Amino acid sequence: MPTKPYVNCPLCGLNQVLIKSQKGLVDFRKWKHDSEFIQIRDTAGGRARGFPKVDSMTLHDATIAGDPDYDEALKRMKEQLFTVLEAFYKEGLVTSAEVRKIIP
Repeated sequence: MPTKPYVNCPLCGLNQVLIKSQKGLVDFRKWKHDSEFIQIRDTAGGRARGFPKVDSMTLHDATIAGDPDYDEALKRMKEQLFTVLEAFYKEGLVTSAEVRKIIP
């Protein structure tokens, strides 16, 4: 039986083929601090029409929006970020010096 390795994003759980035939190694580096963080989508159409995006927010926009659901999502993401950072540190994939470069 043919198999392919998949990799799970440690932040969101999305799994993707590790090596895509056309694009090469999977890349989780797409998001930047000013990228879309929350998308507002029209859900009236359903699956047949898709869910067209009508608006979006950056991380900064979501932080100042004052929406309790956004605040909870940010809290959970932060907790997972620390879990991932701790695991990478314990495995020797990130050093204290590397962390201090971004968090003095």
